[in-house]
Formats: sequence, structure tokens, C-alpha cells
Amino acid sequence: VEQAIRHPSHNHKRSYHDIALVKMAQPVIFSKTIRPACLWTESQENVSSVIATGFGLTTNNGFPSKILQKVSLDILTKAHCAQYNDRSKFNRNITDEQLCIGSVAGRKDTCSGDSGGPVQVLLDDKECVYHVLGVTSVGKACGIGMSSAIYTFVAPYVRWIEQTVWGQ
Repeated sequence: VEQAIRHPSHNHKRSYHDIALVKMAQPVIFSKTIRPACLWTESQENVSSVIATGFGLTTNNGFPSKILQKVSLDILTKAHCAQYNDRSKFNRNITDEQLCIGSVAGRKDTCSGDSGGPVQVLLDDKECVYHVLGVTSVGKACGIGMSSAIYTFVAPYVRWIEQTVWGQ
């Protein structure tokens, strides 16, 4: 990794604009299993479930996973996340640049160490099967009860990503 590029509006004390890019020191060689990410560019209104992946903790007091984990989660209302999350981090509540994601059935979630990882939508698209809808940002319950977490919604940042990557 040559450089991490944080969004210019991100502030560590707050969790808004919690998105960054990684500039690689060496070119990435694409193959059947290594491909560029397809970014979600539309509204998330018609999306009801997502797949989160990461190497984070598998239990609240556990250890980071050495094997990539994946979990199916549900898109929840922003009001659901507002009642469970820290007002000091979200003084403007949950914004349109954020998603509230968790498990309606409970006991499934991302956890510490998963932050920065993708939340993807599975599509029947021959060009790109998975689209990155969001980025894991902040949560606190790690699957206890009907926990939820805040994710950065990628679509509002596609223009910044393109300008940063391609200089447009």
C-alpha cells in the first residue's frame, strides 16, 4: 500500500463521510478471482438484503478471523439505528450518505475489525455479480439481539472516487 486517501470531509470524532481509498504501491494483476469492484450508483430503496464480509471478531470478546467471513444482513430504517447509536458520533442523526444495516432475525452482524470492508448486493449481472453498496463504518453490539450498525453508502461518493482515481 502506497497511500490511504481519506474523504476530505471525514472527521475522526464523528462518523460522517467515513470512506477512504487505498492507492496500491504495485499494479494489481486482474484474473478470474481478482477483479475491480463494481460500485453501486443508484438509490438503495429496492435493496432489502446485503452481504457483508470481513476478517473482524466473530464474537464480542473473540479474536479476529483468519478466514474471510461473510454474513447476510438486512437494510433497516435509519430510525432503527438512531435509537441504538451514540449521539456524540452522530450529532446530525443518520444521513442520506449512510445506511442502517442489521439482522431482522437477530444474532448476525459485523464486528470490530470489519470496518472498511464491503457491504455488497448480489445481482444477476453477467458483467459484475456483486456491487459494493456500502462500507462498514461503526456499530457496537456485534450480533447481540437485533443489533444494527452504520455503513457508509457508496453511491453519494462515486463522483469523489472517480475524481480521486482518474483525476476527472
